[in-house]
Order: sequence, then structure tokens, then C-alpha cells
Amino acid sequence: MSSNRNPFQKISRQKIKVRMAICGPSGSGKTWTAIEVARGLVGPSGRIAVIDTEHGSATKSAPPDADFDSIDMTDHDPRNYVDMIHAAEANGYDALVIDSLSHAWIGRGGALELVDQAAKRSKSTNTFAAWKDVTPLHNQLIEAIVGSTCHIIATMRTKTEYVVEANERGRQAPRKVGTAPVQRDGMDYEFDIQGDMDRDHNFAIEKTRAVFSDLDGKVIARPGQPLGEFLASRANAGVDPVSRSAEAPVRDWRAPGDETESNGHAREPARPDPSKPKPGIIDVSVLGWRSPTGGGQDTRSYPDVAKVAVAEAMLELQAFVRDSGLE
Repeated sequence: MSSNRNPFQKISRQKIKVRMAICGPSGSGKTWTAIEVARGLVGPSGRIAVIDTEHGSATKSAPPDADFDSIDMTDHDPRNYVDMIHAAEANGYDALVIDSLSHAWIGRGGALELVDQAAKRSKSTNTFAAWKDVTPLHNQLIEAIVGSTCHIIATMRTKTEYVVEANERGRQAPRKVGTAPVQRDGMDYEFDIQGDMDRDHNFAIEKTRAVFSDLDGKVIARPGQPLGEFLASRANAGVDPVSRSAEAPVRDWRAPGDETESNGHAREPARPDPSKPKPGIIDVSVLGWRSPTGGGQDTRSYPDVAKVAVAEAMLELQAFVRDSGLE
């Protein structure tokens, strides 16, 4: 194995694209907040695109003077989200608001509906097997979000979470423990900032990465463009991202005998080791078989050796039956 290159780099603070999740019930101001934060994030001349999954709700809920482009999405297949994320990138938008990401899970054509459809096609009521087809689609959506060249702000609906436990009377009873976004469990891990809006339009920040740690645990009343401007100040503090493959190419991990080097040039084939059996040749001496050539190494391939072994076993079985008088 060659070791001409070091795949690791000295770390440096680089500019990043923000991934933000705004969760909350209906009427909490998720859409308004997302569009206002996006404006503060990209500045007055930045371009904002909105994926509207609720029949024009983004236009109805946005600030009156908001400037953005929108598309109505009525089929919430995760692949459609991926297509729209790539379309926003290709058309040069600086920020993309996904309003809402919950529909990729529970909406028409969303992940849960795709699982039900797959189960019906298989004529089974068991949806467990159907997830093997749907989970990769949802993973593609996550990869599109975290790898996008746009800032992405996603809104998600919330559901009330309960646990069942013994009350003061010793009886089992449900107890409210908080809220959770309507999406796949663990979706909050994919975002740099995630928080909950309440009906008084307060934004309680539940999770941040270190670059935005000043916001950790904060409750912001009616967040808007100032929050976006703060995010921009942190996201843009650093050097432009560089291509790791260009600056520090990875070493060649190919095994000896591969046809190409990592630089694309032909590799000289590895010389065979005469002390080792050739590929496809078996050393029959360890099995107690005698090679037809008289040596320890049988010149026949694996399938041929197997055929011979079966034939010899059949002959021995026939001789046993004949000699024992069982015919």
C-alpha cells in the first residue's frame, strides 16, 4: 500500500451554509419567521426561494413586503423535495425556505404514504419490509439538505409527546413531556439550529452547533431579520471552502494488482508469487486427495474439483451398497 499522500488536513474556520429548523403548532409564526430570518441571512439583495407545501400558505403568511419566489408542491414525495433543492441551487438562490418539511413525512405522497403503497403492492399488511425502499429516498432528502449550496430554513409541525407512567394513586396515566417535530425521529440532528415557536411567537432554541453557541438556550420574542443577520455574521466568518481533493488528495488505498493508480495512470500488474496457488486452483494435498498430475496442487478449477469429488463419492456409495447386499 502506497503512502505518498496524507488524507488529513489542518482545520481552519470556513464559511458555512446555515441549516435551520423552526418547529411549532399552527399559528405560531413559523412561515413568517422563516422568511424574515432568510432575508436577514442573505441581505437586501439576496435571492430567496420558498417550497410551499400548503396550497399558497407561504404567500398568505409572509410579511407584506417580503420578496421571494415560490413554488406550490402538492405531491410531497421526498424525491420532489430533492429536485426542488437542486433547482434552487441551479438557479442561483441564496436561501431556500422549505415550508414545510413535515409534509415529506406525513403529506400526500410523503414517506408514510409511500410505505403504505409499497405494503399494498406486496399484498402484505406488514410495512416493515416496505421501509427498505422508502428509507433510502428519505436519506436522499437529508443529504440534499445538508449538502446544499443554499442556506436552508425548514419549518416543521409539532406533535405533543406523552409518556404513560404511574400517578400519585399508583395508576397508569399519560403525562405530557413536551413536543416533537412531525418528521422522522432524529431529524433535528441534521440542523445547525433547531427551536420551537409557541403561539405567542417566542422562539425557544433547543439545539445549536458550536458556531452559533451564543444562541443556545435563548428564547427570542418574535424573531426576524436581526436573527438572520446574526447567523450571517457567524456563517460568513472564515475562509471560502476549498476542495479537499484538490488541496490534499487522498492517498492511494488500492490493493496491489489494481489496473489503475489514483492518478488514472495504468498500474503495472503485480507479479505472481510462485509459492502460492494460482487463483482458482486448490491445494488438494490438505484434503488427502492425490493430484492427477502427481503433485500436491491440482490443476483443475474449483468447479472441476467439486465435480470430481461428487463423482468419487457416488462411486464409493454404489460400492458400499453392492458390497453390503442392499441392492
